[in-house]
Amino acid sequence: MLIFSTCLASYRRTSFGTAPADIPILIALFLGFFGNNKHPHHQIWAKTLRPIMLAISFYAIVCVLPALSGGNLYLLQAVKDLFSFLIFPATYLALAKITDRKIADRAIAIGLGLAIFLVAITALPSGGIRADGIFGSPNLGGNWAALVIVFMTMTKRPLNKVIRYTAIILMLIASLQMASLGGILCMVGALAFWLPRKSSTTKLGKYTIPILLLLGSSFFLQAFDAFTGLDRYSRSSGGRQEIWGNAISSWFEKPLGVGIGNFSSGAIGSEAHNDYISSLVELGILGPIAIVLICVAMGRYGGVMTRTIVLFYALSAVSHNSINFRHIWVLMAICLAYETLPIFASNESVEPPTQSTRIKNLNKYRYSSGLHIGMPGSKVVRTGVNTPIRLNT
Repeated sequence: MLIFSTCLASYRRTSFGTAPADIPILIALFLGFFGNNKHPHHQIWAKTLRPIMLAISFYAIVCVLPALSGGNLYLLQAVKDLFSFLIFPATYLALAKITDRKIADRAIAIGLGLAIFLVAITALPSGGIRADGIFGSPNLGGNWAALVIVFMTMTKRPLNKVIRYTAIILMLIASLQMASLGGILCMVGALAFWLPRKSSTTKLGKYTIPILLLLGSSFFLQAFDAFTGLDRYSRSSGGRQEIWGNAISSWFEKPLGVGIGNFSSGAIGSEAHNDYISSLVELGILGPIAIVLICVAMGRYGGVMTRTIVLFYALSAVSHNSINFRHIWVLMAICLAYETLPIFASNESVEPPTQSTRIKNLNKYRYSSGLHIGMPGSKVVRTGVNTPIRLNT
């Protein structure tokens, strides 16, 4: 339900707690933080989540500071941001308390499959560019589809290749149809970061591919924009640059911040389309620092998959206010679980031992217990002492 509910969430709504997207998150938060924490791997997930909770607590303190210096505190926005960040530990805790990996894999596959099906039947039949589907926002929908593609590619979930590739193709079509330039850039950037790192033998690509992507991203987005005929690249980039310039100018006038949720009070636009600049204007210099600390904490104990989605958010935050994009935190937490929790220690299915493996294990037992001495087909080796050692030939 945590995965499926991400396609039901709208980051623009003015209330929460009763929407279908909130119910599984509230249940997970309650069970995670107030349920039975006597788990055999308690120390592992407690150590993993400790820096994350500290970083989120620091963000909560930063949200209050501008109000102490004369700024306004829009409490609803502060709670929404904290609620979004807490989705990460809630999802991780939900997976940490599962003792059977097959149950977890099945739940993830079902939730992801239902969400993809709902997005596909609402976005693809529209037949026009900039479809929004169930999300009500092409930018949110395009970002969701792009991240799901990255997630399925990295985790190889669902395990059935036909189903997985079909889902990837559907989400790729949906992403292009929603024409979210930011979502496409995040997808390409994340995959370019992950692909050369999935193999430990590739060294040159770890540096060259991201650099080439950075240099060619502008041309790629312009080519896609020309293909769709929407002319969004020049309008979006020009409009955002003007908003960002005005926002930074307003920050110089009030460096301690105007208060969370009050970005539009400076007559510089309804939103910044950028988490870093928005937090800079609203919370002062500590705002973007707090966001960076949260990202560092989330990627600290994770591997390549977790850090890839951290990078996805870092890129997404440049062109959209992405803190309330819930799918990012849910899928990031799942990747961290796959890379840190013992039941997800291997990405491969556990195969039953073969006949040769059973014979090897039996021979190890015989050698360790001395039962091999005197077996047919063995020979005696003298070691210079009175006790001979027999070795199987």
